[in-house]
Amino acid sequence: MPSLTILHLLTSDRWTGAAQPVCSLVQGLRGRGHRVLLGIVAGKSLERHCREMGLDLVEGLNLSRRFSPIKHWVDKGALADLVRSEGVDLLHCHLSHDHWLAGIARELHRLTTPIVRTLHRVGDPRRQLGERLLWGRFTDAVVVLAESCRHERRFANLSPDRLHVIHGGVDIEQFHPRVPGIRVRESLGIPPQAPVAGMIAHFKAGRGWRTAVPAFAEVHRRNPGVHFLLAGGHSRLVKWIRAEMEAAGCLAQTHILTDRRHPWPEVLAAMDLSVWLAPGSEGSARAVLEVMATGRPVLAGALGVAPEVVGPVDESLLLPAGVTAAQLAEAVENLVRDPARRMALGESARARIVEHYALARQVMETEDLYGRLTGL
Repeated sequence: MPSLTILHLLTSDRWTGAAQPVCSLVQGLRGRGHRVLLGIVAGKSLERHCREMGLDLVEGLNLSRRFSPIKHWVDKGALADLVRSEGVDLLHCHLSHDHWLAGIARELHRLTTPIVRTLHRVGDPRRQLGERLLWGRFTDAVVVLAESCRHERRFANLSPDRLHVIHGGVDIEQFHPRVPGIRVRESLGIPPQAPVAGMIAHFKAGRGWRTAVPAFAEVHRRNPGVHFLLAGGHSRLVKWIRAEMEAAGCLAQTHILTDRRHPWPEVLAAMDLSVWLAPGSEGSARAVLEVMATGRPVLAGALGVAPEVVGPVDESLLLPAGVTAAQLAEAVENLVRDPARRMALGESARARIVEHYALARQVMETEDLYGRLTGL
């Protein structure tokens, strides 16, 4: 298809939630020959990462979600001017604020530019004021991350041909089974042959740590040679985790990473299996995709996209919602004690990612949607 000029809007300033998936998609579309502009809230970690990736950031938009009627009004005019001056063929929005901004700007300034909205959360929220206007008049296509999203109430009045399932994607060349984990193990003092159970999630309430930590302690009690590699942003919960693992006598076997000092694919490669219990602010369960791409099995709570991602590999990897520490400990222990099964499940996990969740596939499906909307 011919090269398009696409403007992605992400009214955020932090490298969290939808930020990394959006930037990966932007980078992938550029690789396909499109001119892709990105509007973000400047000044913090998101801008730094975007510049490191060499992305084209637009200027002249405030995009802050803080309530400021004057700034929001100015942004609508500035966005319309930008669309016209840059010859933007399509607007792609990722959060509610930028979606409303784009929709109102298009109406007020009589633009004809198609608007796409990706929903980065999976779930059926309460209906919101103006929802019919947002999903109807202000949206030409909605992208969701899972088939289950098709049945959410907020899309009840949306025609099926405007709702598109495009799975999240992971770079299968960056994350693959050939990545060595030995350097991470050596730096953390983990023996080369020791089984390692990992968990990747922000250290905060709601991500399953209150279940996982007692489960890991129980696994250690029955399998003292197991090590635990826990990764997430630093918070006060880390102090509690250390205290709990020390009380269980396994602090020496517990390795907590709160930064990215090691190459991320190598951190995942240092694990033999991983645990994921609850989704965060980014609905594609990116951590699950990345671990599976490295050829490691993931024990996942049956929430969000996990049933669609993990379930087809092996139903036994899906944990019930509200899983107990005892149930999780048993599931981890079963994999720890069976290296052959771990390897087989890891190979199946890798195959599923390559077939359905590769970044290249996500980019091509998004590009195809753009082509249909623009007629180019």
